[in-house]
Amino acid sequence: MNHALIEIGSNSIKFYMIDNKKNILFDENSITKLGKSLNKENLLSTESMKLSLKVIKKYYNKAIKYNASKIDIIATMALRKAKNSLEFSKKVKNITSIDLEIISGEKEAQLSYLATISSIKNLPQNFIIFDTGGGSTEFIFVYNKNISKKISIDIGSVTLTENYLNNINIVDKEILGLLKKYIKKTLKYSLNLKNKEYKTLIGIGGTVTTISAINHKMEKYDSEIINNSKISLKEINKQIKLFSNFTLKEREKIIGLQPKRADIILAGALIVETILEIFNIDQLIVSDRGLRQGFFVNR
Repeated sequence: MNHALIEIGSNSIKFYMIDNKKNILFDENSITKLGKSLNKENLLSTESMKLSLKVIKKYYNKAIKYNASKIDIIATMALRKAKNSLEFSKKVKNITSIDLEIISGEKEAQLSYLATISSIKNLPQNFIIFDTGGGSTEFIFVYNKNISKKISIDIGSVTLTENYLNNINIVDKEILGLLKKYIKKTLKYSLNLKNKEYKTLIGIGGTVTTISAINHKMEKYDSEIINNSKISLKEINKQIKLFSNFTLKEREKIIGLQPKRADIILAGALIVETILEIFNIDQLIVSDRGLRQGFFVNR
């Protein structure tokens, strides 16, 4: 009774497969940048769809090969927003015979919450989980160990890179300042910053796990080290300076950074930096878990 999940995000597609005892058989990802160019016309590009469908077919075939009795396919922000999401969903159905489920921002936040509380040690009564994706950032406010509010904001590393940093190598302070101002304004507009009860931030998603991997100078990714690790605001500031002063080719050589993530890591790090600043918190806890783990918590 193996169960497989293909999770389609704005930046990457993840493949997760467990057996009936919830032992992990596969946990893989491929960067396809499905959300690239989405903000300009709200259309998925032919190129990104083609690459994504190729990856989906590869993961679907792998699930069949390893005897998955059930296969689910879910998608997040890119397909929530795209005008041609129905076209893409039909193509997925054609190659897999499976109906693609485009989950809401609220459900995405709920799955992130389930994944986090199952993996982070010594959680306080009140905390905030945030998930920086390629096309959106989700926030879950937990008060007295219960979810009090869930918010999905249309701001992510892929869309910000596309709109502000496309084809820019070394990024000067003026552009950084404009982007930071936009991120801060967008987040403040959507978040209630009056409540001072929250002193703990937990970050999930590829941006925070990458920042942690770079901090650990991790040549080979180790989820056991990354999960429950801490990242200081000072370390994030340091990495942003590094990313902005490096060309794309130089970024690709940074230990701990996937080369295919080199173009979007600066925008992602700026989102994380701004989140810490607006909540006036000087460090975050990293959860290596995400939607895929949350999807299986109660199954």
